[in-house]
Amino acid sequence: MKVFTITNMWPYARKIYYGIFVKEQVEALNAYFPEIENKTWFLRGYLGKVLYLTSIVSLNIHLFFHRYDVIHIHSALSGIFLLFGPKRSNVIITLHGTEVLDDRQYRISKHVIRKVNTLVCVSREIEDKVLLEYPDARTCVIPCAVRESFFNDNRIKSGEHVTIAFASASWREVKNYPLFMEVIDLLRSMYPQREIRTAEFDNQTREEIRETLNTIDLLLVTSFHEGSPQIVKEALCCNVPVVSANVGSVKQMLDGLLNCAVVDGYNAADYAAAVADILFRDGVSFPVRSDGRKRIHDLQYDEKTITAKIMKLYRDAILPN
Repeated sequence: MKVFTITNMWPYARKIYYGIFVKEQVEALNAYFPEIENKTWFLRGYLGKVLYLTSIVSLNIHLFFHRYDVIHIHSALSGIFLLFGPKRSNVIITLHGTEVLDDRQYRISKHVIRKVNTLVCVSREIEDKVLLEYPDARTCVIPCAVRESFFNDNRIKSGEHVTIAFASASWREVKNYPLFMEVIDLLRSMYPQREIRTAEFDNQTREEIRETLNTIDLLLVTSFHEGSPQIVKEALCCNVPVVSANVGSVKQMLDGLLNCAVVDGYNAADYAAAVADILFRDGVSFPVRSDGRKRIHDLQYDEKTITAKIMKLYRDAILPN
């Protein structure tokens, strides 16, 4: 089976974590299904919007001379070339979040969506928005997998200080770092006797992310919107407590989970109260753990299960209509 993967998210020298979930999905497909011959086209949109325009020509020329059983596009913006070519029955697009949840991007994405037979949404929130406008669209919800064999609970903590991690890099506006720091400042004023440190995830290797997760006490997600955030899944695999805004599929991952909480709205006091209830209640012992690894198993977010679902879509795509 020849698969052509087109993505505007892929690790590169300056951002080694950028689109790592796409790269890992491709690697997992190749590992579990060696019959796949996968060619990847990295559309380097970070160099400027003109790259999306030139892809209209370059990708359509490439597809004129090369035949693939399945074309798998990650992010609707990577599929702009479809607007200027024939409709292809073997095209799958995975919608990761921003291209649908950001209204400005969605104005472009929705035109691409109409040209595709199969839409993979990484969260129910994304699917709901698409179906609201296109009720006949063929959709399914398949989040990106987490490598549960790699991310594990190896935390050892003395409790001398508390470390709360921001769920991304502080420069990413959509992740809402100002609210994170407002919460931290509130907690420091509420518990002046405790040393509260912070951490963030900015351009780290997989090993560095795992090490950070195993040194923190809690992950705090303050994003304005998310699809199905990988860092939350990775934290849960390490049994790290998580407090998060009610975005994307986070509620499904955290609802009812030990030492985790979902907060509606963006009031810093509400987040501070949720964190305090986990880390600063009477009798708490460190490290504080969730039972997140079991939730990942229950939701079937492991790599083997997710990869099998993607492979089924590939096989369905090449069946005669």
